[in-house]
Amino acid sequence: MRRWLIQLWWTQRTVLARRRTYIGFGAIVLFDLVVLGMMQSENLRDAARHFYLRHPRFASPENFSGLTIAHFVLSQSVILLGSLYLALVAGDIVAKEVEDGTMGMTLCRPISRARILCLRWIACTTYTFALVFFLAGMALICGLIDQGSGNLLVFFPGEKIPALHAFEPGLARYALAVPFQAISLLTITALGFMFSCCRMKPIAATVATLSIYLADSFLHTAPFFRALKPYFITTHMDEWIQVYRPEIPWDFLLRNCALLLSIDLALLALGWWVFRRRDLKP
Repeated sequence: MRRWLIQLWWTQRTVLARRRTYIGFGAIVLFDLVVLGMMQSENLRDAARHFYLRHPRFASPENFSGLTIAHFVLSQSVILLGSLYLALVAGDIVAKEVEDGTMGMTLCRPISRARILCLRWIACTTYTFALVFFLAGMALICGLIDQGSGNLLVFFPGEKIPALHAFEPGLARYALAVPFQAISLLTITALGFMFSCCRMKPIAATVATLSIYLADSFLHTAPFFRALKPYFITTHMDEWIQVYRPEIPWDFLLRNCALLLSIDLALLALGWWVFRRRDLKP
């Protein structure tokens, strides 16, 4: 057990030693500061207020709050930034070591390939949760600085009636939504990790991951593919927003998480199957 923990520690240090690991955190800070700066414009502020308060039942100024802005920034930045940097780190973690030749040296030691992949997957999972929690924290801080406390107003895709929560219950729902988002994004991490185990360059693994994710995301939102919507992965990745329902559908959320984790395990098994058959000796 002690040796396993030491190996995990060195794996985490390897990930932290790469500069690209920190690009995602820097991009999140920059993105949130840009949004915060743009919200200082009266025209943009009025447009955003009109969008959120367009429903007569929810037209109170208290509903355009820091929590409402934080939810919007979080949901958008996950799509724009989370997918990109998770694909970058996951697609890099195995393929980069193979490209540099350090993986072949590692395999000369008495350590199984299954353990090597397990350690690197734990590092990727840790990075995924750290990035999402950091993103959520930055969005909340910027939202509260800009608009202060107030009610949380959440619109659901394809529905006209939003959900409304007071500040403290809304803050609790916001905190509950973050781990569900992280679990959803683990599917992107697993896809990038699987490609990283294949015989391809790190950049190719990242591009392949993003290509599949973006294609799936486009198709599941296309009106003419509506009948096939339940079969797209991104459909299930977006279900974390159900946390904001007046009554949380726990059975549905847990089944959805189980489905996503099953997909993750299948991708990891495929990556391990490919990796164990590769000749990586120096």
